[in-house]
Amino acid sequence: MNNNVQLPLDDFPPDHPRAQEVIDFFGGKEIIKVPRELGLQAGRCYWNVNDQIKKQGGTLVYGWMLEWHPNLAVFAMHHGVYQSPDGKLIDVSSADTARTTNYTSFMPSNEIEIDLKKYPRIPRRSLPLIDDNELRRYLYLYTKNFQAHSDLAYSCLERGTAIFKDGAFAYISIPDDISRRLKPEIESSSRERSKLRMTLFSRYFDVARN
Repeated sequence: MNNNVQLPLDDFPPDHPRAQEVIDFFGGKEIIKVPRELGLQAGRCYWNVNDQIKKQGGTLVYGWMLEWHPNLAVFAMHHGVYQSPDGKLIDVSSADTARTTNYTSFMPSNEIEIDLKKYPRIPRRSLPLIDDNELRRYLYLYTKNFQAHSDLAYSCLERGTAIFKDGAFAYISIPDDISRRLKPEIESSSRERSKLRMTLFSRYFDVARN
């Protein structure tokens, strides 16, 4: 099997039978279908909204974008959408992968606010929908890998060997001592997660096999 295989990722259906369980787990009140419009760059949602506010007025609404590996796990990714002066919610940012819907499943939350001058690294939250030890390990490894990447980014920003401006982060160089401290964990967790991803794909999504 191709080592680059990815698990299907889509917007979580707000009308799913387990939607209330998802809302309760992530500490929300409701899931709103927010239409995707404008198609601005993925990965810089807060700055996209801020740019739109400068042009049209309106406000930035914080919350969680709900995605899922269908019937396997639900994820909450911190997100920002645009509220127009007349109160309409719009997701002005593109999805980072192909989707089957034209809306974002959005759970408003004021739990976290973003300083647009600082690089935000907010870990994705996850809810497994099935009892599978390898799935739980896979989700754990995401958190471990994400934290190591965050430590790498912040360490380089502190040293002045990375830059962040207007929603864009880039490494200039990675000092050897930082690399020795963090790269082994990044690489080992990535390798193990890749193997588990192939296992989970074969188990739950390989149509030819199942």
